[in-house]
Amino acid sequence: MSKLLSRTEPVRRAATALQLEFAGYVLRELESGTIEIEHNGVAISPVKPVLRDLAMQLHVPLINGKGNNMNTRQLGAQVMQSIRALQGSAADTKATLTQD
Repeated sequence: MSKLLSRTEPVRRAATALQLEFAGYVLRELESGTIEIEHNGVAISPVKPVLRDLAMQLHVPLINGKGNNMNTRQLGAQVMQSIRALQGSAADTKATLTQD
């Protein structure tokens, strides 16, 4: 009888390691390394085309050190690192302007 009943496991979503907002998108890197993107509250799948567009805007190369295209996790990590650097420099600029 147990073969007839399907057991559904609850979906366990990995915890979010990093979440950033940029250009109307919410980018999330999960602890598993998976990259998720939302635009206007709607999840986007697949994420790689959006990552490529964002990489072009941020001047992030699409090719890794070995001359191959970056995979989604690599590209997502690089894009998010670039966004953090931009937001950090913007925050530094704001702090400098408010201190004067």
